[in-house]
Amino acid sequence: MKLKLALCAAALALVAAQPAEASFKVIKWNTGWCQIWNNKTPWNAGPFGWTTVSPNFSSMGEANVAKLDLARKGVCW
Repeated sequence: MKLKLALCAAALALVAAQPAEASFKVIKWNTGWCQIWNNKTPWNAGPFGWTTVSPNFSSMGEANVAKLDLARKGVCW
């Protein structure tokens, strides 16, 4: 029992030590609406109906600034 607990603790420590790799981008739907998309989600936005309108960002905050800038420029709403 102690060995299992020690192995679980070691595995948890290893996972916690991995750096978080967030990857966000702004996508534009065919309707003109823009959305922040997390590239690390286990699903995608589908094969059609959207395009990428920004580079990848390391945080949601950076992606939000880009989304607001795109809206200001009239690229999307």
